[in-house]
Amino acid sequence: MTQLAQDTLAKIPARAADVIVVGAGVSGLYAAYKLQQSGISCIVLEASGRVGGPTSTSNHFNSEKHPRTHALATEFSLLNESRPRQGKTVLEGFEPFEHHEQPALDAKDAASLCQVQQGILDTLSRRLKVFHAEMTVQELVSLYGATSTVEKLANMWTRTVFGLSSHNVSASQFLSHCASCGGLLTLLNNINGCGDDFAISESSQRIAAALAQRLSPGTIQLHQTVTHVERASGTTCRIYTETGDVFGGSKVALAGSLPMYGALQVTPPIAMAAEWEAMRDEQGFSTSVDVVFDHPWSSAQVAQGVGRGGGLVPSPSILAPLFNSAANKGDPPQWRFSFGATFITEPGR
Repeated sequence: MTQLAQDTLAKIPARAADVIVVGAGVSGLYAAYKLQQSGISCIVLEASGRVGGPTSTSNHFNSEKHPRTHALATEFSLLNESRPRQGKTVLEGFEPFEHHEQPALDAKDAASLCQVQQGILDTLSRRLKVFHAEMTVQELVSLYGATSTVEKLANMWTRTVFGLSSHNVSASQFLSHCASCGGLLTLLNNINGCGDDFAISESSQRIAAALAQRLSPGTIQLHQTVTHVERASGTTCRIYTETGDVFGGSKVALAGSLPMYGALQVTPPIAMAAEWEAMRDEQGFSTSVDVVFDHPWSSAQVAQGVGRGGGLVPSPSILAPLFNSAANKGDPPQWRFSFGATFITEPGR
């Protein structure tokens, strides 16, 4: 932005609040909700015409690992009983394995996996700085002695969590996510869906709608695409949008990953670790599919079909989890057998 443009924008009166939140997804709305509960004024700017952001592909949670989600679901009366998961997970290059377990590994790969997990645990517990800002997860696990098989598993971790391959996720982002989840083992349990004890149907949208209803009138500003965030003078920030509106606040919260704001200009420039994320041009992607049958079927047969690359998704592919479940829909009960699968990264497109 030229100096002349900056001077012109600086003359536009700003709508002010203590905090400007960019993004009306669940995290942005939750931040605004907590701020207003604390007596702090805020404005939420959302580029689209609705709240909620991208819908989560998982509606199943664990109350100990997701205490905020559980608290919100309880407060807003959104709790449902979790659907039990059974069956197989299919990962290309491995035989089908139980969804709550790791695939069968030989002695060399098992030792390598333990070594990688211990290395990551040591890094988290001792706050060791064994990586640089540009290091990827693929490079990190390789540093810890990962075999090609364990590298495939690490790729599954990042694809499941971020919708991105391990060579396109920074080590710092992955370790930060592990720390926020309570450690690597907790993250892996979350991936496998172990211990889920409650569910929320259409979780992201229902929580977002409930949060939006509890914000002060006028808090959410839809169709406001932020183009420029600028620290003006002292503790003042100015936020400019495509519509020509200007918002001012002492703090700005970007409620989403930086790749979502590829065209966003930030002055002064952001830190190196965050800049690595901003420069990444590949977006994560996943989609969840449920196929409903009126008669029983064998998940083993489906898993074998996927394992040889037939029918359900072209190779290369990752599917997780496959499960057999019966859902009671209506009165009298009408039982249905379902096949659920998550297509992650490119197959999901």
